[in-house]
Amino acid sequence: MKKKLLLSILSLAFVGMTAFAFSSCSEDGALRFTKIKGKEEYRVQGTIFSKGDIVIPSTYKGLPVTEIKTDAFWSSSIKSIVIPDSITTIGEYAFSWCNKLKSVEIPDSVTSIGDCAFMGCYNLENIKFSDSVTSIGESVFFDCDGLTNVVIPDSVTSISESAFFSCNGLTNVVIPDSVTFIGESAFSDCWNLISVEIGDSVTTIGDYAFSGCIGLTSIEIPDSVTSIDDCAFSRCNILKSIKVCEGNNSYKDIDGNLYSKDGSVLIQYAIGKVEDTFVVPDSVSIIGESAFEMADSLANITIPDSVISIGEAAFSFCDVLANVVIPDSVTSIADYTFYGCGSFTNIVIPDSVTSIGAFAFYDCINLTSVVIPSSVSSIGEHAFYGCGGLKNVYYKGNAETWESIDINHDNIFPSEDKSSNEKLINATRYYYSETQPTTEGKYWYYNEDGEPTVW
Repeated sequence: MKKKLLLSILSLAFVGMTAFAFSSCSEDGALRFTKIKGKEEYRVQGTIFSKGDIVIPSTYKGLPVTEIKTDAFWSSSIKSIVIPDSITTIGEYAFSWCNKLKSVEIPDSVTSIGDCAFMGCYNLENIKFSDSVTSIGESVFFDCDGLTNVVIPDSVTSISESAFFSCNGLTNVVIPDSVTFIGESAFSDCWNLISVEIGDSVTTIGDYAFSGCIGLTSIEIPDSVTSIDDCAFSRCNILKSIKVCEGNNSYKDIDGNLYSKDGSVLIQYAIGKVEDTFVVPDSVSIIGESAFEMADSLANITIPDSVISIGEAAFSFCDVLANVVIPDSVTSIADYTFYGCGSFTNIVIPDSVTSIGAFAFYDCINLTSVVIPSSVSSIGEHAFYGCGGLKNVYYKGNAETWESIDINHDNIFPSEDKSSNEKLINATRYYYSETQPTTEGKYWYYNEDGEPTVW
């Protein structure tokens, strides 16, 4: 998503510098106009002086002005804009990066606001929508840091991807009952958002919709919601309670944490809780992506044998997490699962596991030993990168089976001419033997306390 936005920004920057030089426009004061092909109407092409206060006329040369062109005021220095009742369409990127623009009132005539229309207007404080707008487009207010007040009208039915991404001035949001869809990252990284009221008609909450809203302490999910996508409430540092209305047929809450209705999927642990211990219920078979990410208080987690799948980044950045027993029912360690778990000192990977994902134990800086079963056939890139304390690898196979493991050595850091799993490779490796070996080499076994011990 961010890469797509960057490419759009770079390409439109070029367009913004060249559009006036090559387009055939008519002038009226500070504005330029183009007649819309096939219509007796004009669109606003842009501004000549690119600063100050702009008033768009409702007519030009006796014909109505109905559109504001894509990127019309891109990165200009305008301070205010008056949009007349004749305008029906505001084009994509129309006011993006107008960082002196503070207030906009969108008249009732406007039915369409293009994607990224006000993106990067970081001094924009207030926006008043028309009652004719039915959808808030993709990234329309992306990175509008100064936006403090938004009233979403009852005409709106969908809030698109990244619509209010990183609007750090927002403190309260009321999503009206007319809205049925909240898109991916719609309110992600709104750091000062402390209150969200989700309307009773919302059916879908997209990936990362409220992720990184570090001011939220609670959230209530209405009966109408049938789909909550991955990481919708992840990284909400002080979130202590997720409540699901009892009439919801798809989800439920247990002790303030979010589960599927049948209890088989633990979707989101409320990471603002202060408890240091958590026992995953026996009903759970799947721990969702980023379910415990950044749960700073948790030191101990008990995972039952019922769990067969642990999602990507499920326990990433759990800084004080020191004790996790992965059950034999789990068959793979997903990408980023324990990324940044700096309190790990040792980890035992069960015999059921066949693959260890990329970045799985990245930056587990205090990890000193790991038990790897002979069932493992692949280890992803950077799986043990940054594990500076890793000294011992207890492998439950022999030298031949170790060499058959597909260990990814690709390094994302071009300045480093070394394997991304160098710490794993260079650690002292011991091979498993139940009885004391008679041949020379490095071997280990489990002692009476179940701890790896060198022969």
